[in-house]
Amino acid sequence: MILSLPTDKESFSIGDVTRLTGLPAHVVRYWESAVGAVRPARRGSGHRRFSRKDVETLVKVHELVRDKGYTLAGAKRFLRAELKRPPSQIPLALDDSSAAVALLKDVRLELAGLVKDLKTKIA
Repeated sequence: MILSLPTDKESFSIGDVTRLTGLPAHVVRYWESAVGAVRPARRGSGHRRFSRKDVETLVKVHELVRDKGYTLAGAKRFLRAELKRPPSQIPLALDDSSAAVALLKDVRLELAGLVKDLKTKIA
């Protein structure tokens, strides 16, 4: 499910979340307590305000439960494991003649010189 969140809003009411995700309000409230990965802020009146991350997490849980056949406990374990996973690096394919490579080599030489200067001042 591709979700397009409004760019001008940073927080959403439970009504907004139900319209964006297609989930009933009682399911959103239940998943909030059952999964634990969604923690909306509460206003003084007790109304929930969901962040963008909360809405994206609800969509992820919905995909795991509906499309991939996970139970809520399984979705909870999956989300926890996903948080523990280190971020993946994007490989950069730069050839040696690239201007970025030349700049990085210059920075590296300058930093090596600074480290050398610091070591001589300390000693």
